[in-house]
Amino acid sequence: MSSRDTIDLFKYPKLRESCVIQKNSTAIKITDQFNEDAFEITPEDESLDTISKFIDLLDGKNTFEDLSNKTGISLDKVKEYVTFLDRELLITDGEFEKNPFTSGLEFIIDLEYKVSDWMKVLDSNPFWIELKEGTLAKNAIIGHTIENYLILEKEYDFDGPIMSFEQNLERREILHEFYKEEHGHDELVLKSLTNIGISREELNKSVPLVYTEGLCNLLNLWSNEDPLSFMASLYILEGVDWEPDTFIQEISTKYDLPKGFISPQVSHADLNQGHGHGNLTRHLFNTFTLIEKEDQQRITSNLKLLVDTLNEFYKEIHRYYTNPENPLLRKVVELDELENKIVTLA
Repeated sequence: MSSRDTIDLFKYPKLRESCVIQKNSTAIKITDQFNEDAFEITPEDESLDTISKFIDLLDGKNTFEDLSNKTGISLDKVKEYVTFLDRELLITDGEFEKNPFTSGLEFIIDLEYKVSDWMKVLDSNPFWIELKEGTLAKNAIIGHTIENYLILEKEYDFDGPIMSFEQNLERREILHEFYKEEHGHDELVLKSLTNIGISREELNKSVPLVYTEGLCNLLNLWSNEDPLSFMASLYILEGVDWEPDTFIQEISTKYDLPKGFISPQVSHADLNQGHGHGNLTRHLFNTFTLIEKEDQQRITSNLKLLVDTLNEFYKEIHRYYTNPENPLLRKVVELDELENKIVTLA
């Protein structure tokens, strides 16, 4: 499947209420008061006055066609500009204000906004700090790949159960296609490890770290008992479609690692981007006319738990794999070895 675009899910694009616009003679600065993010727009293809007018018209009352007609900007460019702002999580939709209830799309767009703020905790995570500095121990990079594989090899355990819930044809088709597209991704990551001498057999006898198992347990639980939370979690786990995978980008440019180790992981990241998996959650929630308050609260709480678990997941990888005394693989004790250690009380 080609990339699942989401720009056409919007009807009346609107800048968030938290946005403050500052204009001068050379640029337009947009500041989000909620998370204190800010960036400047310096027009290239259009005049500053035209872009200023375009920004002013993002009031939730104009369609894409209206924005194009009122500014003289082509429809394709209008969508490109709104897409850019949406990727900064600054766009909502005036359509939402017309509804007395919260639609699935409105809920998930607001939830993405909250998650973006929560994910900033990773900026102070030692794994990511050292990875970006180029100082992370190579064993920790390999360890990340090991733990990633140990998740992916179990993926069918939590990708499959959710489909037994779905009676909605559109959602079922999206999930079924996702399931098919994910097939074989664990083999790509496995190839990365076998290329540096770690065999499938060795991995099968290894034990994941605590938070690796914790992530699997969360996803398994939600897939079996809380499909809304599972669907909401997908975009966090699959990554966004418009930026390169940060882990892959860093290990490719800052570390001297074998090509056979990096290439399969690049292929895996490219597949996720090409299939548009980062947009799955929006498409799934767009099929829900409304999301009840109780469901909103539970999903929000669960995604905060997921972000906290991911933070601990990376901390644990750093703690374990940067210790040179720890073996690269945590092997399961062989049954016969265990039996030899059993002491029978008289």
